[in-house]
Amino acid sequence: RVLFRSNAFSGFAGTVQLAFAAAATCGSLLLLLVVFVYFPALRNVELVDNTTLTLRFIPLSLCAVLVAGVLMAGIFGDLPVPLLPVGWLLNVHVGAASVAWLAALLVGIASTTVPMFWQTPRPGRWFQTFFPASFWLTSLLLLIPAWQTIASVSMAVSVIVCAVCSLFALLKAKRRNDPGYLLWLIAGAGWAAGAMIVLALHFDWLTGNSWPWIAGVLVLIGGVWLPVNAMLVKIIPFLVFLHLRRRLPPRSKIPPMQMLLPVKQARLQARMQCLALFMLVILPLNAIYLRLLAGLVFCGAQLWLGGLLMLV
Repeated sequence: RVLFRSNAFSGFAGTVQLAFAAAATCGSLLLLLVVFVYFPALRNVELVDNTTLTLRFIPLSLCAVLVAGVLMAGIFGDLPVPLLPVGWLLNVHVGAASVAWLAALLVGIASTTVPMFWQTPRPGRWFQTFFPASFWLTSLLLLIPAWQTIASVSMAVSVIVCAVCSLFALLKAKRRNDPGYLLWLIAGAGWAAGAMIVLALHFDWLTGNSWPWIAGVLVLIGGVWLPVNAMLVKIIPFLVFLHLRRRLPPRSKIPPMQMLLPVKQARLQARMQCLALFMLVILPLNAIYLRLLAGLVFCGAQLWLGGLLMLV
């Protein structure tokens, strides 16, 4: 943060400053798109349950992420924006992005899709109401500079409790042989472990420069990337199955969803994703050699997933 503040006041030179100015401009356009597209659409959202209510107001947290990011880029790009503390903006940007946006979005979607595809117990109304609300309320504390430490601790505790409850529900799933089941387990463990590391760092229980990297990888790669891949492998064949069912005559033989995407290939691809996550977690042990190898495994897993989805 000290480096960010000093650079913000001294200014960047040449192409770096132009890059930040361009980033601020593009971020402003994206913010306008969110405001003029998503917010008018809120009136057409049917409030079926608490999941719908959660996803209905999710653009609010995205706006907070974009506003903080645009202001930081504008300061670094020497644009006429308010000279707010960059450390405070960075905390708002990262905290709102990781918890108020990603965690709330994932909980809102997973509370419907996971019980449907993996046959886990359906979460109660208290779960769908309390956890997204706790993510947003604790994120609001980030807007008060003096309360940012309290906000980070509160957000970490809320994420830990939510992830642990999700893990207990996943352990009761009936479709454990499904390729995406392992990814969901690791995702829940990743959110819990990443939040625990953040909590420990705040209380100085952990030392070392590698822990923030490990926490970020566990949350962003393990907690976001893996469940998104798991849902794609289930939702895309499901949509193709529904499309065939509507287009073909009533008595036509439609292949089951398990035949649309090879289960064996999907399971091997899921294991490759887990390997990529493991290599990214241990990357600080030998960054010179592991960063290239981990990057290749990560890209290979995504190319494999893209090829499987194209075969559907």
